[in-house]
Amino acid sequence: MTSQLSFVDLDKNQSVELFKQLVKEKLEPEEYEGWLDLMEISVNEKEIIFSNFSHPLFRDDVKNNRALVFHDIAEICFPSVPKKMKFLLGRPKVRNSSSRTKEHRAAELPLKSIKFPPRPSDRHIEYPTDLTRITPFRPLNPTKKRVYISEFLYKNQYGYVSFTGIELGIDDEDVFMRLLDKASEQLKQNKKLITIRFKIREFLRSLNRHGGGNDIKWLNASLERLQSAQMTYKPSRYKLVGSFINSFKIDEKTGQYVIELNADIGKIYVIKAYTFIDFDQRLELKKPTTKRLHAYINGQRSKDKKLVYYTDADAKLILRIESNILGVRKILNRCHKELIDIGFLKSVDMQPVKKGVRGYHVEIEFDNAG
Repeated sequence: MTSQLSFVDLDKNQSVELFKQLVKEKLEPEEYEGWLDLMEISVNEKEIIFSNFSHPLFRDDVKNNRALVFHDIAEICFPSVPKKMKFLLGRPKVRNSSSRTKEHRAAELPLKSIKFPPRPSDRHIEYPTDLTRITPFRPLNPTKKRVYISEFLYKNQYGYVSFTGIELGIDDEDVFMRLLDKASEQLKQNKKLITIRFKIREFLRSLNRHGGGNDIKWLNASLERLQSAQMTYKPSRYKLVGSFINSFKIDEKTGQYVIELNADIGKIYVIKAYTFIDFDQRLELKKPTTKRLHAYINGQRSKDKKLVYYTDADAKLILRIESNILGVRKILNRCHKELIDIGFLKSVDMQPVKKGVRGYHVEIEFDNAG
């Protein structure tokens, strides 16, 4: 199955930043220096308005292909806005694009690396924020054999995932997180081919595994599950069709594992749609459901946001707990205790979140949250 990622809706500030980055990618420096950084872009429900927009490249030569590219970029970055656009010095001619979808145009416009915020510490990794909210990974009963599921549809308020393959557990998510960590710089550069190499025992030790025969067998099985799982992953801002891993093999000369990741994941990093997770802290957690909650809370917080809240119903969907509400509360109590014990949470209180509904208000121990 071919992998494909498309932008559906970005934060407006991210859209403006991405727009200017794409223009720089497609034009020569002498064609954008002196006006692009000064140009202001405002977006409302009806139109996109470009002000401080003055450059002869787009004034009269409406047949110039670069002007058409400019228009295509705007359509990609602001897909939820109608095609009506206002330019200070005229509007480029819009060519018939009925046969060219936004996904096609996005594929034609490669992105370059942009400035990324530094990690809070060496313990932290970047992880796509949407995967903390809607995910193919779920807590599994270790005493039960994983089963093959076909076209399973899971959805919550953040999107949906349609999945075919052997069940992916939280231990598989640990492996995937570490793979993304090793590929971080390549993902930020949005390379067309994302390949990582590592020594197996070194990789296993980074997952707090000893590296014995059983651990190697476990890792091989996990990589096979990640490669064979086929899904349509659709959070709010993009869609990914295919699998997270394209292939993996062992280099016979060096004995190293060679993993090729789905390169479309890089587009998630380019728009900075990821969160920082203290991976060492995650590995301290014993229960898979606690790891899932740890990721979710990280994805909900912002730089200076210490409080996150959710209801029992939210937790049941997000953590994919197959139990009644009393069972959900019992599981959450254990998770909250473990998160407090490792120093991630400072406190948990039950308070009203809206009229007639009470929920959990969790306070993050901010010095440890990153």
